Amino acid sequence: MVKRVIHTTADFDYAKNLRFTPGAVQAAVRALQRGAVIVTDTNMALAGISRPGLAKLGCEAVCYMADPAVAEAAKQAGTLETAIPAERDRQVEAKLTAPEIAEKLDAGRIRRFVESEAFARICAADEVLRELDFITALPAAEVLAAQGTAPVDSAAVAQAKVLVQGIADLVLVFPDHLELLDYKTDRRKSEADFLAAYRAQLDLYALAISKRFAPKPVTYKGIYSLELGKLIEVK
Repeated sequence: MVKRVIHTTADFDYAKNLRFTPGAVQAAVRALQRGAVIVTDTNMALAGISRPGLAKLGCEAVCYMADPAVAEAAKQAGTLETAIPAERDRQVEAKLTAPEIAEKLDAGRIRRFVESEAFARICAADEVLRELDFITALPAAEVLAAQGTAPVDSAAVAQAKVLVQGIADLVLVFPDHLELLDYKTDRRKSEADFLAAYRAQLDLYALAISKRFAPKPVTYKGIYSLELGKLIEVK
């Protein structure tokens, strides 16, 4: 489980500081056996859940981040303060969200996201590609440069191909360019902390995705921090 968390977040600190509530695994197994609805706070987590496995148990997994229906409900209701609880109640009534999960909904975080620059960029895109998995061969020199590593002396090594594999949370498609957005749920305290931790990851993702969608380049990279409630541009 720790390995999966690190793979999802690219944060190796979880190997040292992740803690589990006693009996958490057993409680989760019992909930799945009862046909629970799993609500994730990122689309990447949602993509990692086995759909066939859920179907065998009679379970369902959902994620409402970047869901246009949430924004539309807010517009119709007039204010986010009333729309978010209304959507929560609708999901409970439709048995999409368990009541005990709905009680823990952080309406403030949802409101900040819908009001954020990140959501505005999502709404402006011609197409939104969610959980885009990719594997691309890039020259070693480009990979090293993106990671801030000193260049190698050998021309042969510099041109050697390195496979870059990952899952991009969101790729926003515009007529002449692409934008890359990544959700982060970890509790770092400042923009500088997020940039130090994830700049290399997003730089590599941008290189790989630009090559895949050439000639459209990735012209914007951003991290949306749920902890800070804001979009951080990666320059």
